[in-house]
Amino acid sequence: AEWAQIPVKIVPGSPDNVKLTWARDIALADERLSSAQQRFPDIRTGNGYDVHAFEPGDHVTLCGVAIPYDRKLSGHSDADVGLHALTDALLATCGAGDIGTHFPPSDPQWKGAASRIFVEHAAKLVRERGGRIANADITLICEAPRVGPHRVAMTEALSTMLG
Repeated sequence: AEWAQIPVKIVPGSPDNVKLTWARDIALADERLSSAQQRFPDIRTGNGYDVHAFEPGDHVTLCGVAIPYDRKLSGHSDADVGLHALTDALLATCGAGDIGTHFPPSDPQWKGAASRIFVEHAAKLVRERGGRIANADITLICEAPRVGPHRVAMTEALSTMLG
C-alpha cells in the first residue's frame, strides 16, 4: 500500500485473528486449534441395563460382592446384574458392542464366570481406545436382599476393577 502511495493505518487487533500467508502460519493455526480442542474434552456417557430372575441358591452377587440370601440370580455367568450393566455401559462409551458380543452365553467358557472379568475387559478396551473412566454410577432396583449394608464393599470392589 505504501509503495502505491496509499496511506497505511494501524488498528488494534487480536492475536487470535491469525493471517494465513506462509506455511508456518498454517502450522501455528493447527497448533492453536489442537490446544483449543483440549479445552473441550471428549466426554462420553454409556448406559447399561440388566435383569435376571431368581432361582434357588444361598447368595446373590451384586457389584462383585456375595450377599447372603435364600436365592441367587439365574444366569450363565455369576449373574451379577450390577457388573453386567456396567460392562454394557463401558462398552457403549467406545462403540465396542455389548456384553453378549464379547462374552456370548452360548460359549461354555463363561459358564459361572466372575463378572469382574467382563468389567475389567471393558475398562481395558476403553483405555486402549484413548478413553479415561472418570465416574461410574450403578443403580440397583430390588426389594431384597438389602444392599445398604454392603455398599462400601461394593464401592471398593468396583474401584479395584476399574483401577
